[in-house]
Amino acid sequence: MFLHKAFLYSKMIKLNRFYYSTLLQKIYSHVETTNKGSIAIIENLQNVLHDNNNNTNCKIDYKDLISQINNFSTRLALSMDEHTEHKSDNVKKTKTTIAFLCRPSIKYVVTLLSIWRLGHIAVPLSPLHPTNEILHVIKDSKSEIVIVEAPLENLVQIDDKLIVQEQIYPTVINFEKIAMRNNDDVIRQILPSLMNNSNVNDNDDDAYIVYTSGTTGTPKGVVHTHAAIKTQVEDMVSEWKWNPNDHILHFLPLHHLHGIVNKLFCCLWVGGTVEFIEPSADILWSRIIQNNNNKYPQPTANLFMAVPTIFQKMLETYHTYPTEKQNEIQHACKSFRLMVSGSAALPINVLDEWRQATGHILLERYGMSEFCMGLTNPYEPIENRTPGFVGKNFPSIDIILCEYEEDDDETVEPESKINTDRPIALPSKGVSIPGEIRIKGSGMFSRYLNLDDVTKEAFDINGYFKTGDIAVFDSDINSYKILGRKSTDIIKHKGFKISALEIERYILEHPNVLEACVFGVPDTVHGEGIYCLLRCINTCNWKITERHPEEEGKIIFESEMNIFLSQRLAKYKLPSQYKIVDDIPKNQMGKINKKIVMKQL
Repeated sequence: MFLHKAFLYSKMIKLNRFYYSTLLQKIYSHVETTNKGSIAIIENLQNVLHDNNNNTNCKIDYKDLISQINNFSTRLALSMDEHTEHKSDNVKKTKTTIAFLCRPSIKYVVTLLSIWRLGHIAVPLSPLHPTNEILHVIKDSKSEIVIVEAPLENLVQIDDKLIVQEQIYPTVINFEKIAMRNNDDVIRQILPSLMNNSNVNDNDDDAYIVYTSGTTGTPKGVVHTHAAIKTQVEDMVSEWKWNPNDHILHFLPLHHLHGIVNKLFCCLWVGGTVEFIEPSADILWSRIIQNNNNKYPQPTANLFMAVPTIFQKMLETYHTYPTEKQNEIQHACKSFRLMVSGSAALPINVLDEWRQATGHILLERYGMSEFCMGLTNPYEPIENRTPGFVGKNFPSIDIILCEYEEDDDETVEPESKINTDRPIALPSKGVSIPGEIRIKGSGMFSRYLNLDDVTKEAFDINGYFKTGDIAVFDSDINSYKILGRKSTDIIKHKGFKISALEIERYILEHPNVLEACVFGVPDTVHGEGIYCLLRCINTCNWKITERHPEEEGKIIFESEMNIFLSQRLAKYKLPSQYKIVDDIPKNQMGKINKKIVMKQL
């Protein structure tokens, strides 16, 4: 009876033979090296501010991780076959799109890698998103299976009404039910035969679909292959000197490439340790203090990557600490070999403050969902990291600057439009004229999901991806400087094209300003007026005028800030209006969606 049942199950999942993605090959190879017993993942998700000497972190080594992947993927294959028995043959296919909703944890890693282990396509969902956004991704990606961790099931409620109205038909399977399937004897019987049938996937196979943050429009599904992921990881491993001794603190969302590739995949690729921890400033500082400290049982972390918003929040918290604790932080940060900032522009004042607080010069880099990483400041020598610049291209990246027109510039006659595929010649000395960044490389995404025309439009006639970001190249320091998005960060004022990011950088040098958001608003005289939102340390330090008392926040005298800025910027670049607010809205990656801010105003 047992053998017959095992035979039936093996027949059921014959289409779901085991596959090795390039990342999985690396992970599986770690158990054959001296890294066999090294820790792969630590869950440090309890509050490390308390109970430091009774730490109950959950952790697994690479051998345990591989075992969990093998067992969960087998159980997942059985569950998928059972749940698709009643469906048509076109659902029962070798490659299935599977969305999954897990918190950053061992469960997340096991689920993603198990999906790949079966040769399927993964769609990571975010527990930070509301239900409507999650359902949009499930529908747009045409996910046929959705795996949900138990505490998050309320975020994925697909009822009959939703099926009729939204045409969403996935099968939702609970993670815990898959993991706890009572088929141990059967799995032990069929697992060896499936393992023997393992084969390396075609690198051109789709690996996962991630969705853009929506700062440039409606979120789009970005499809990456296993080959592209391999290139992306190898670039960062090479340039940032990843090695098996690395231990990274991971607190970023895992539905964007910054958290997935830069922090998770690179670390697993080399056999290092990923430690998941809460993204609270107090918790992060407390964890850093525990580095190399005999009072605490924590291993030593040596890599730290975050977005500018987190660095800003941590510095605000740092300045509330007594001198003794600040000294502890400075000492503990010596154990870190690299700290990286990305996903949004890093204000120079934050970079300077971070250096004073920790002794580290943050490495700034530039990337997008479509190609992961494109530009990076040097790992060494550290003194060649120039504030406000993002370095030069990664090994696999070919980059050019092209002449450009604004996407929404209706004042230019069609016959007068610039050939935007014409590269800008970079000078042998000095700074180039501004141009749009164009990227080409083997780490590029394959397509926008269900958007063939948009995909075609995203590339120029020479095969370069049009990023929409405007930059200059400084030949004297061999580095690029991002000026902003051509649609929202380039302001057309009095006949000039002005970088909103440049104005923001100088505003943030003011000691009373924490955050600034500069953008253009329609102006019948000047084309666009320069408008600025400010979050300040103490609004009482400003001279306030109630010109618009019905609005939230208060408008400050233009002369108050412009006196400060006139020593740093040309007169035509000075904002015409300021508004103090309690908060400037951002997405989960710390990016300000200026289009939404402008609509709200």
